[in-house]
Order: sequence, then C-alpha cells, then structure tokens
Amino acid sequence: MARPGFPALSRAYGGAGAHAASPAELRDAVGKALTTPGPTVIEVPEPPG
Repeated sequence: MARPGFPALSRAYGGAGAHAASPAELRDAVGKALTTPGPTVIEVPEPPG
C-alpha cells in the first residue's frame, strides 16, 4: 500500500506542509513553520534499513 504524501495532505486540509531530506532543509522548514499561522506538517524521510 502506498503511503500518502503528508505535506500535500496537510495542505489539502488548510495547513502547511514541507518535506525535509537534509539537515539544512529541516532547519529551513522549521523556521518557516514557526512563522506560518496554523499547523504545519514536516515530513522527514527515514533512511532504509
């Protein structure tokens, strides 16, 4: 079963969403989330294995 795109799902319900694949992207996403009104989902992929 395919997993949903959680950032897109959050946006569909009126929130914000981001995908962070590196520490720099996570830092930017958290910074933006802290200044965005409402909820934000930040998806951080886990390495396989």
